[in-house]
Amino acid sequence: MSSPNISLSYRRQQEEFVSQTNGTSVLEVSIVMSILPATIILRDSLYLVAPYLASSSFKSLFDFLIVIVISELSLTIFSDHVVLVLSATVVTIVLLLTPFASDARDVCRNLLQSSNILHKSVFPNHNKRQCLRFITYARACVNIATAICILAVDFRIYPRRFAKTETFGTGVMDAGVGLFVMSNALVAPEARHKTVHYRSLLDKMSQLFVSVKSCVPLLTLGLSRVMVIKGIEYQEHVSEYGTHWNFFFTLAAVKICSTIFFCFFSSIPSLLVSVVVAVGYQWCLQTGLQDYLLHSSDGKGSRVSLLDANREGLFSSFGYVALYFAGIQIGGYIFLNRKSFLHWMKCLQGLTALSIGCWVSLQLCCRIVGPISRRLANLPYVIWIVGLCSMVLAIFLSADLLLSILLSVTQKENNLKKSSRKQKKNPNAKSSEVCAVPSKSKAGVCLLDAINYNGLVFFLTSNLLTGAVNLVVKTLYAPPWQALTILTAYMFTSCMTMNVLRYFNLALRFW
Repeated sequence: MSSPNISLSYRRQQEEFVSQTNGTSVLEVSIVMSILPATIILRDSLYLVAPYLASSSFKSLFDFLIVIVISELSLTIFSDHVVLVLSATVVTIVLLLTPFASDARDVCRNLLQSSNILHKSVFPNHNKRQCLRFITYARACVNIATAICILAVDFRIYPRRFAKTETFGTGVMDAGVGLFVMSNALVAPEARHKTVHYRSLLDKMSQLFVSVKSCVPLLTLGLSRVMVIKGIEYQEHVSEYGTHWNFFFTLAAVKICSTIFFCFFSSIPSLLVSVVVAVGYQWCLQTGLQDYLLHSSDGKGSRVSLLDANREGLFSSFGYVALYFAGIQIGGYIFLNRKSFLHWMKCLQGLTALSIGCWVSLQLCCRIVGPISRRLANLPYVIWIVGLCSMVLAIFLSADLLLSILLSVTQKENNLKKSSRKQKKNPNAKSSEVCAVPSKSKAGVCLLDAINYNGLVFFLTSNLLTGAVNLVVKTLYAPPWQALTILTAYMFTSCMTMNVLRYFNLALRFW
């Protein structure tokens, strides 16, 4: 790697370091995005093999070592061997779960004879509309990947092909912003069927005021970020969102737009809204808006007026609105009244079909419309993110169902063994099957649940720590060992902060 140009200011070097990147292939991004789910499934498999780990007071630390550290290494020093990392993780999972299915005939016979395993409630909390475990995992996965990347991208150990692309292309960080919007949409009140239909105009305006009020923290964070960056002359990538706009403003804009729609047009399906907004916005891009966004009104990329200065952030919000409504539609499909294993298998089929459909549509769309662009949030970008999101959800749901079946069979066999031993000791005792409910023990907080519990706070904490690290350390000059040490300490601080908040059940809600 070439040495830094010492004739440039350090800020200029940093800006050039994160600029003019072309990304990587859609396939490699999908592989990288599959590693984090694989590490979480590996963790759950280890808990199945060694239940005492799940009840340990050091559960969060164990989660950190398995999920965070492996993902961190995959995105940095092992980035050229992501296929090998994913393969090794999958093989380890298979080896851990093999003993549970060593006698395939017995397992199949148990499943056939005990049809209640297939028809019983897989996720007991679902009827209470609580967040499902695989959705919690998927949302935590997005938060963790985002937190790792926003600091790692400032070090040279982070490959440039994973960074945000300049205009067209696909990088890991390009996927992160879209998935962040969709992960919030998955558990929105509208997705969880908790919406209230307002009839009077006064009620609708009141609800809109509440929504705007809930976005005040996001707007405050966005304004604070602008003032801090301008005040301390922190490096910024202007072509990402514009001169003053940032992702916090995008989140607020998406929230307000969705509230307006659900107040006045709640009868229209979210999927239809997503398609209309995405296609309509793409049509505008094709008819001249794209040239304006890329080259400004004078064709030279100037940023004189306020609109020109923030054109990317303002107009790309339409693409994120389309993603948000797509996420609400997927969430609404998931949160239907599902109870049995077979019902959830149909849900898995639907998510898999959606993912495959998106990948096929993406190829056709890129040929007709053009390449993917996170900067424009165009139609190919929307399709790509929906495909990625449904793929991650399908991976987590399939793993959840598999582990639930293995756990049910294992608990059933253990109960039968206990019942058999009791009958030998007391032949007159009636044979009965005890419901397999794990004993409650005082365990450590689940790190994934802690991150998901305060998702936006985790995102904000990561951003603040990223800025602090860049002010203290010249990240471009840091050797690999130092970069990895700083990155690990940064993730540990962010994660343990969420752990403490979760331990005391402190939820700071902005969304």
